[in-house]
Amino acid sequence: MLVESYSIIGKISVMESQSKLSDDLNNQRKEIRLHRRRKKKNSSKNLRHRLMIILESKFFHQTLLILIAMELIFLSSEMLIDLLMMNSDQVHQKNFERIENFHRMTKTLQYCSLTIQIMFLIEIIIKMLTYGANFCRKLFEVLDAIIVLISFFLSIIFLRHQWLHFTQAIVLIRIWTVIKIFYGFYEAEYEIENIDELLVSETQIKSQS
Repeated sequence: MLVESYSIIGKISVMESQSKLSDDLNNQRKEIRLHRRRKKKNSSKNLRHRLMIILESKFFHQTLLILIAMELIFLSSEMLIDLLMMNSDQVHQKNFERIENFHRMTKTLQYCSLTIQIMFLIEIIIKMLTYGANFCRKLFEVLDAIIVLISFFLSIIFLRHQWLHFTQAIVLIRIWTVIKIFYGFYEAEYEIENIDELLVSETQIKSQS
């Protein structure tokens, strides 16, 4: 009986130690999971913070101004070629190669403009991921996103359907693109002015302290 009681006590102690070991392992796993979640959350916060610094930098907005100016040059060149092609019915009959060159130039300019619009689209996506719900609270950002999206889809439609080139639909595309360009200039200059004001206020605070 004594031996059996000792064996029962031994089994109970073994079971208790096993359950304790299992609890310890479960606690360790939970701690590891929590640590990983915190690390992932902190890394995502750090990444978003870095992206915010880049998006709100003066260099970034100056780069946007350069891209907008380039798109304006492409648009102006394309409109000039359109005028030359529309006002040259005789050239259609006499110099077919010249018209073909005009078509190639127009196509190249359209692709260049589309490339810049893709860059603006990527910028909007990055801003949405960085700012999250705050993005929708900024009127400038929402308007910019709407203008960029509509301009991008209009450019795709115009590029795929060349017959629009000779219809009144081209007027809508041109007007919308011009609005987008001038709005982009205004927005970029507005952001640069805000950055300059922040820098001035920061320097004043540092000098006072």
